[in-house]
Order: sequence, then structure tokens, then C-alpha cells
Amino acid sequence: MTLIKTLDIELSGACNYTCAMCPQGDPGRETSFLKNMPWDLFVSVIDQCRDIGLERVRLHGSGEPLLYKRVADAVDYCHKHGLQTLITTNASRLTKQLSHDLINSGLDHLTVSAIGSNREKYLEWMKADCYDLVRDNVSYYNEISHRPAHFYHLITQPDHVEAEINEYKKNWSDHTGGTCEIWHMHNWSGNWPNRIWPRLGREQRSCGRMFEPVMVVRAGGIAQHRGAVVACCMVLGQDSEAVLGHLDEQSVVEIWQGAKYQQLRDAHDQKRWNDIRYCRGCDQLYDQPDSLVYSSHADSRYGRIKFL
Repeated sequence: MTLIKTLDIELSGACNYTCAMCPQGDPGRETSFLKNMPWDLFVSVIDQCRDIGLERVRLHGSGEPLLYKRVADAVDYCHKHGLQTLITTNASRLTKQLSHDLINSGLDHLTVSAIGSNREKYLEWMKADCYDLVRDNVSYYNEISHRPAHFYHLITQPDHVEAEINEYKKNWSDHTGGTCEIWHMHNWSGNWPNRIWPRLGREQRSCGRMFEPVMVVRAGGIAQHRGAVVACCMVLGQDSEAVLGHLDEQSVVEIWQGAKYQQLRDAHDQKRWNDIRYCRGCDQLYDQPDSLVYSSHADSRYGRIKFL
């Protein structure tokens, strides 16, 4: 059996932002996926994955993890079991106390999603007047952390890429003492057709995600279920279409080796990805190395899992 080395697990399916480029904002996430992860289920999933090779846990998904009251406990549980941890957040709720709690719990990496190279662009894309708040929160985190926060940005002005990169670095990474990585927009598995930078013109190939030792777990699920395992991180806005099983009624191994997961792998292995509704139209089926436009880290490259 292929080992699961990386677990992307969502603590909260809800978000306090309604970003313009995110299906959480428009058309809005499916209601049954706006739930919190039950603590006992979280512990069970971590323990099951540890038994089959888990090395790292990324506490993110498509919700805001800092909405989860026990987020520091989640980091602590993973850390005490020898697992690396990463959180991706908009950082609007990253208070001084929470910064201390996360660091003391053993958090390895903090990634901040901040789209918009200046105050006006941030408000336009993130739909929240929190530009100064987020920069102050991250600046404090970086003052007390041994490893600075890392910003994630998507290009909003494809005709002025270099200018946007320079402004973003000045206003975010340089201002706070952090690092950054900048990508062109993607289309959320075909669910966001208004993407600014289409990935076009090359022969399709499998994105390869279903063959990687990575499991993606949502906090909610279909109907009353929790812990839905979905095909990939890109299916936000159509999570229910991509559910491969629910961890509140099946084990990690049962889903990982189950018929639905195997059908997905077979379809991609046989180049039948257009038979899958949530894969059809996804721009990740095109090889576009130039979608990564800038990174502060010399070892970052297209197609490679960064940091963890």
C-alpha cells in the first residue's frame, strides 16, 4: 500500500472572508461543508495516518483554520507525535496571544494568504478592510518566531507582473520580515471561469495529485457527515462532487484503497479525466511551469511540494 506522507486536513470549513477569487465568496460554499472538524475525529485521523507513514500535517483546506477554537491544540497534538505542521491563514485572527500559542505548540510553518499588492488591491480581492491589521499581526508573529511567515499571492494584473511583484514584496514580505511566493491565478477545478490568466495551449496530462501520498480531508461532508475525503484541494465550491468517502464512517485505509479512489486513479492513468465532472475544465491538467512567477526560496519550483 502506498503510504500517506502528507495530510491536508481542514479544521473549519467556514471562512470570515469572501475573497473575489475564491468560491467561498462567490458562489459560496456548500452548506454541509461549512462545519468544524470534531476533535475526536481529528485525533483519530491523525493516529490512523501515523500508522501508515504520516510525516507532515497541513492544517488548511478551504476554510479559515484560526476560526477553530482548538487550533493550537491541533498543532500541539501533531508536534508531540513527531509530525511537521503548517497552517495557511488569512491572519486576520492572528492575535498576539494566538501567535504565542501556535509557536509554543510547535508550529513549523505559517503561510499567509494575502492577495493584493497594496491596500486598494487587497480590499478589492480579499473583500476585507484588514490590510494594516494583517500586516501588524504577521509582523508581530515574525518578531517572536524563529521562522518567518510566508506569504502566498496570486497575480491580479497579468499585464504588469514585474511591477506587481516588486510592490507586493515591498508591502508584504519586506514590511513584515517574511518571505513570499507568487503565482498566476488558477480556476478552482474549472469552477471559477473568470480567471485572469488562463493556462492554455498545451497538451493535457494528468495533474498527478491522486497518485501522490497526500490525503485531502474536509471538516464537513455530504448531509450530516464529517471528515469528507476529496480528490484534491482545488474542488472548493463543488466538494460534494469529489467526495471519495467519509472518515466518520470509514477508516483512512478503507477510503485510500476504496473503489472511488481507484476509479479516479484509473481515469487519470487512462487519460479519461474528462469523464470526471470536477476534473473536466480544470487548468491543472495543463503543464504551465511559468505559473510560478516568483519565490523567495531558491529551492521552490513548479510541481514540487514546498516547505513540507
